[in-house]
Amino acid sequence: MAQKRLIRAKDVVDDILSGMPDSELMEKYKLSSKGLQSIFRKLLAAKAVRPSELASRSTLYDDTVAIEDLRNLPRDFIEDRVSIQVVGQPDTKCYLQDLTDTEVQLTGIKAEVDEIRLLRVETEEFHNIRPFEFYALCRWARKDLAERNYVAGFEIVDISEEDRLELRKLLELLSPSFTLRDWPDRS
Repeated sequence: MAQKRLIRAKDVVDDILSGMPDSELMEKYKLSSKGLQSIFRKLLAAKAVRPSELASRSTLYDDTVAIEDLRNLPRDFIEDRVSIQVVGQPDTKCYLQDLTDTEVQLTGIKAEVDEIRLLRVETEEFHNIRPFEFYALCRWARKDLAERNYVAGFEIVDISEEDRLELRKLLELLSPSFTLRDWPDRS
């Protein structure tokens, strides 16, 4: 029986976000197109990549893997334009694209990997949520060629308990399937 190879999801995600074509991914990880499609599905299921990050891959070429029914996959895009301010940089205006209890994805921010930013979530349009801040570590950053804008993913590394409560309220408001009782106790 053949031994399974270990492929680190982080490495594949980094390669996808860097724009590596499917043919190079298959060569680098010694995968068939079926194997690469399986990895894409696993990354989507684990929410390691967003459907939009795979949907933008061209399916016009033979070296591209198609993922069937991509539109039917669950989406967690934030439709409301929630403003985020980089504290100390009032001219930098960015917007929330995705939010979890530990991570945030922003559009409109130029950042470097491993850079820490103090971010302030502006919540004027939400009546019961006050603005809140947290420190976030940039895990990846790129320029979205389709939208001609910068996009970056951050890990929330420091947040006060008061601000965490506001984050929970915002998350519950933006994610209808999420409720505070689902929130893991991190104390």
